[in-house]
Amino acid sequence: MSHPRIPYLVDMILIPGSSCYPRRPGPPSRHGARSLTCRRFGARWGSGAPFPPSGGAWPSHAGVCRLGRIRLDGRTRLDDRGGAVNPRGARVVRVGWNGRRQRAQKRRRFEMKRVVLALAAILMVLPAMAQEKPDVPCIVAMEHQAVVRALQLTEDQVAQWNALMADRRATVEPLRQQLKGVEQQLKDLLGQPDPDPAAVGDLVLEGHDLREQIRAADEAYRQGFEALLDETQLNKLHFIRGAAHVQRLIPAFRRFGLLRPPAPGESPEEGTARILTPAPGGPRS
Repeated sequence: MSHPRIPYLVDMILIPGSSCYPRRPGPPSRHGARSLTCRRFGARWGSGAPFPPSGGAWPSHAGVCRLGRIRLDGRTRLDDRGGAVNPRGARVVRVGWNGRRQRAQKRRRFEMKRVVLALAAILMVLPAMAQEKPDVPCIVAMEHQAVVRALQLTEDQVAQWNALMADRRATVEPLRQQLKGVEQQLKDLLGQPDPDPAAVGDLVLEGHDLREQIRAADEAYRQGFEALLDETQLNKLHFIRGAAHVQRLIPAFRRFGLLRPPAPGESPEEGTARILTPAPGGPRS
């Protein structure tokens, strides 16, 4: 009896009580897979009909069979979810490109999960944008007086500034507490063996919203402070802000002797006041 050649890559057909393996390879099929001749295919079905292609019809004597999937990479993979035992007792699988597409989908889902977890980890290690140094009363009082002297604030301006700081503290502190709780939840979730990407994403978005609210409150506080200043004081504030941006460059300029040393007997406060006070003939350094 002649054995029909299967024009698709079929690794194995399972029959209860025995196994049906391909006896020898056949020629390449139109899908690039090596056709195989099955030892028991012809004997079981008693016909020279080829293995039906995707969506094709089985011979009438083979009965109704729902087909499964198998990969085209040469490795055996019998999909137990697909395929049904036909009346002759054999479980059959068909070949298609579904396995390759499923692997691509799994890779995309895995990469997306990795991106979400990496983003959450980055947000965990970055310093919180809303955090500040601990408030030590003596240091706060000294820095408060330094700002008053540098900008030459009046008593009325100082009182209004204190009111702005109180409003800012009342707005920002609850947001910081919420942000701390969200970051702790995110840390606990990332510590689990298999964290839920959806839950991680929700916590990341919630933390981002809280940081945006804190940033908006800080910006409103700064704008309110600027509204208290006159033109000279505002220019000094802008100068100090500009100096803060180039602060990391100061050691390099000092190393090469490009910065002038303080005048003999001049205190740091006096040097700061001298720099911030506009000179008649132009800026001083």
